[in-house]
Amino acid sequence: TCMSLGVDTALNEICRQVDNISQNAMGCKNKVMIIETMGSRSGFLATMTALSTGSQYVLIRQRKKSEKDLYELAMETKQRLDSGNLEKFLMIRSEGASEEIPAQMVKRIFDKVMNLKYGVRITNLGYSQLGGHPSCFDRQMGIRMGVRAFEGIVNPAKMGKRDCCVIGLRGSGLRYVPVQGLENKVCFQHGIPLRMWWLDLYPLVEAMTSELTF
Repeated sequence: TCMSLGVDTALNEICRQVDNISQNAMGCKNKVMIIETMGSRSGFLATMTALSTGSQYVLIRQRKKSEKDLYELAMETKQRLDSGNLEKFLMIRSEGASEEIPAQMVKRIFDKVMNLKYGVRITNLGYSQLGGHPSCFDRQMGIRMGVRAFEGIVNPAKMGKRDCCVIGLRGSGLRYVPVQGLENKVCFQHGIPLRMWWLDLYPLVEAMTSELTF
């Protein structure tokens, strides 16, 4: 499936909380905010959040950065804050972005460069991302999937020559996808698809959300 049921609701809830944190950063000394989202090894939530909230940077597993990269980023951030060209710096980090460089290490790098002039804070949104009322998209998607599943049970011919299927979103439509062969499309160990369509949007994310480039 292109998007699981509930992802849109989680994304809306994350964006709401990031907007609140962004407003807070405008009026206090804590100008550098590192916000950690769920998603495990998938950077979908972090990437879409950065694009939707105008965050300055996003860290995901699929586009790893080194300590040197982050140090240079911190230096550039401080220069922009000092000159007044940057009012705040929001970084969205996927929780599974890197085992070698956890969120606390990112904070230490920025703390060292900021030298107490600007506060650096980490906010792990945690399970609050799983709350909130279902979005309109998820409400209608749940109904559509339920109807589609019922149709397949009542009339198996709709599923074609398949003994067992799952229902997934492909483009704008729902499709019956045979369970046989899923191992060629999904990494079951980490629960992520092998083909991540949203990575095609990453250049757009860099262009639209990042005021800082190497």
